[in-house]
Amino acid sequence: MPAVRLQLINSKVAWTAAALALAVAVGFLDYVTGAQVSVAIFYVLPIWLAAWKGGLGAGLFVSLASAVMWLLADYLWKAPYSNVLIPYWNALMRLAFFLLTVFLICRTKRLNVSLEQEAGSLARQIAERQRVEQALAENQKMFRLITENASDLIAVLDLKGQRLYSSPSSRELLADGPALDGGNYFSNIVPEDREQVRAVYLQAI
Repeated sequence: MPAVRLQLINSKVAWTAAALALAVAVGFLDYVTGAQVSVAIFYVLPIWLAAWKGGLGAGLFVSLASAVMWLLADYLWKAPYSNVLIPYWNALMRLAFFLLTVFLICRTKRLNVSLEQEAGSLARQIAERQRVEQALAENQKMFRLITENASDLIAVLDLKGQRLYSSPSSRELLADGPALDGGNYFSNIVPEDREQVRAVYLQAI
C-alpha cells in the first residue's frame, strides 16, 4: 500500500512539473508576442493539466504561477497604463478566472470518477443478476426433470394452499388434470381430514 501511495504522489509531482513547464512556455510565448497579441487563453492548458492530473493543490499552484508569469510578461513589455495599479488588477482578475477554472475542473473530475465507480458497480450488479438468473434457470430445469419423472404426487403451493404447480403423476391420478394449477390443494382432501391437513400445513409454514 505505501508503495502505491508513493507512486501516486510521484505521478502527481511529475504532472505538476510538466504543467508548470508548459505554463513557463506559455509565459515565454506571451512575452515574445508582445502586448498586442493576447495568449491568455493558453494559460488554461497547463492549469487544466495540473488540476486534472495533479489535483486541487497542483492546479492552484500552477494558477498562481501563471498569473505571476503574465504579470512579469506585462512588466517586461513596459506597456503604458494610465494607472500603475492596472497591471496588478488585471493579474488579480486573471488569477480569479484561473482559480475558478481549477475548481470547475476538479469538480468535473470528481463527478467523472463517481460516474465511473457507479458504472462499474452497476456492471457488477448486472453480472451478478445474470449469474443468479442462470443458476435459477438451471435449478428450475433440474426441478422439472425430477418432478416430471417421479411417480410421487408432487405439488408446489403458495401460503394459502393454492396450487402453483402439479407434477404429471398428480395430473394422472386426479381427474381435474390441467385445472389443478391455480386451484386449492385442500379441496382434494377428503372432508373429514381436510382441516387437520390444513393445520399441519400452516404449522409447517
